[in-house]
Amino acid sequence: MKFALLSGLLSILMILASPPAFAHAGVMKTSGMTDIVLYQSPVSPLVGERVRMTFVFTEHDKNDQKSELPVLLRLIDTVYGNEAADTVILAKSMLTDANGAIAFEYIFPRQNHFDVELTFDDAAGAQTVGFLVQPRAFSFMQKGTLFASGVLGGLLIALGLLRWRRTRM
Repeated sequence: MKFALLSGLLSILMILASPPAFAHAGVMKTSGMTDIVLYQSPVSPLVGERVRMTFVFTEHDKNDQKSELPVLLRLIDTVYGNEAADTVILAKSMLTDANGAIAFEYIFPRQNHFDVELTFDDAAGAQTVGFLVQPRAFSFMQKGTLFASGVLGGLLIALGLLRWRRTRM
């Protein structure tokens, strides 16, 4: 019985202490003569989770990165249906690196729609492009489901190990 209990507890600890999985995805938008690709990790962020966004600037329909391009990044807390009430949370002047990329990290404080707006100049003139980020809250129901899954998985492993131990004797 001690073995089954210990196995169950270890299984639960392993599930709860496992590192989160990160996914990477790319979204491309074109503005003027420039293609901007956003790589965001995690793709569907939670409130309070660090979100890493990398923007890559290239010539439109080419693979020529725009290095040392001045970019103004603005993070905007949006208000649905009332653009005048939008609030600029952060404004940051950045310069793309040798690969035409800028990296930005942020921890979103609440569930809402946030707009990451990039302003820069290219051959067609001044350009502005925005990417929408929508962090979601980790609900009590999700936490309960995760815990119940861990307990059930631990019990199944403990029962399997107990059965295996009995058949060996």
